Amino acid sequence: MSDLAFIATTSKTFTPAPSAMPSISALNQSIFLEDIGFAGGKDPWHKLWKIAVGNIIVQLAGWMPGVYMGVFLPDILGRRVLQCGTCVLACVFFAIWAGVSDVSSSGGLIALFTLSQFALACGPNVTTFLIPAEVFPTRVRGTAHGISAASGKAGALLTAYSFATATKQIGLRGVLGLLAGILFLVALVTLLIPEPKGKTLDEIENGALYRVRPQTHALAAGGSEPSDTEVVQVAPKAASAQDNSGMATSLNTDGRVDC
Repeated sequence: MSDLAFIATTSKTFTPAPSAMPSISALNQSIFLEDIGFAGGKDPWHKLWKIAVGNIIVQLAGWMPGVYMGVFLPDILGRRVLQCGTCVLACVFFAIWAGVSDVSSSGGLIALFTLSQFALACGPNVTTFLIPAEVFPTRVRGTAHGISAASGKAGALLTAYSFATATKQIGLRGVLGLLAGILFLVALVTLLIPEPKGKTLDEIENGALYRVRPQTHALAAGGSEPSDTEVVQVAPKAASAQDNSGMATSLNTDGRVDC
């Protein structure tokens, strides 16, 4: 597999969607809380108080436990399984939220919001940083990791600052449905990523993930690149040693031993 294929296969998953979710939560959380019913009040003080209470509930009950779980789950479930599974969970939570937001109580909606934040915190919030640091071999790791990081940051910036405009155009339920669909697509694309769980960087460098042998640099300008199994023949040199009796011996290039 060429270097371009290495980059293309894995960079597809670090699209705007998973990286944008934390930015949506941080920068536009008041929009969610207002829809849930945690942003009303008779004066600005009470309004800010209810927003603060809603933020504390979501962060303590959803985001922080998810972050701590994300420390252990990648090595237990695997990076690919974790990202795919949590994207599906968040997709389900957003879809349910979009469907029941008009009929559910504030308690039910805050529970859905909290569960979705837990899924995103222990899944994409961890794997989108962990996977690109592992799956790329050394010769393309810097370039491929840079493409992955740039894609994620660009998506996070675009989504975070267009969220309010999109909400005004299609409503919060429409935005939640759109995010649910994107998360489902991300879960499908995640299946294209090889699983680096249990493999060292040396094994990844030797092609364990993609079942290919690494290429080495050419020995000289215009020379061919040897394969990993190619044996380099070294001309024998005369060697001398001293045996236990103190007699000096020398080994000639033709195999004769002179004393």
